[in-house]
Amino acid sequence: MEKLPGYKPMGEAGLHTLMKLWGADTPEKREACLKGFNALTEQNIARRGLRIIGVKPEAGQQGVFHVRIPDSPLAIRMWEGGMGPYGQFCFDFYDVERDVSVNLPQGYSLHPATVNAPHGLGPGYLPPGFPMALNAPGSLSGPLRSWERNMGMREIPEGEEKWMVPQGAYITLQRDGHEPVIFQIPSQQPAFVALPTYAGPPRVRPL
Repeated sequence: MEKLPGYKPMGEAGLHTLMKLWGADTPEKREACLKGFNALTEQNIARRGLRIIGVKPEAGQQGVFHVRIPDSPLAIRMWEGGMGPYGQFCFDFYDVERDVSVNLPQGYSLHPATVNAPHGLGPGYLPPGFPMALNAPGSLSGPLRSWERNMGMREIPEGEEKWMVPQGAYITLQRDGHEPVIFQIPSQQPAFVALPTYAGPPRVRPL
């Protein structure tokens, strides 16, 4: 099993809280839920192992990016969170004054952003200046819901909410009484391997 930086095993109290949010609100339901989850986990480990994703970064961890939100103690915090192989990045809201992550604040909403395509991007891009969404609007339609909301959680523990979006995506943050803020998700440089071209066996000309 691959453990990513910042990973901490969940304690018993946290596990009970999580299962309660899933609907296991009695000891019998929790026991059945835990038994089924353990069986599924054992199967996955036996087959291909597990990759832990979405874990929030620890203080001082490398590869964490911040975008300050104007007129606010909050910032957008972005990190890879094990989602690199899927072409995605994680982000959340972070209170830089209290040094803690927070859930989606009241009056805030997130939406896919449309930006103008830069000049000279090459074939496959629309003409310069033509508005285009760089974050696949067909798969992202706002407002963007957090991972926890998409999992059906009605009550999210404070500081645990997070979002996962494609790398390089442009996101618009809308706030009541403020101008929209557009920020971009980081992109990781993909790895390329140059392989020699095989032209087949040498040809022999008859004498």
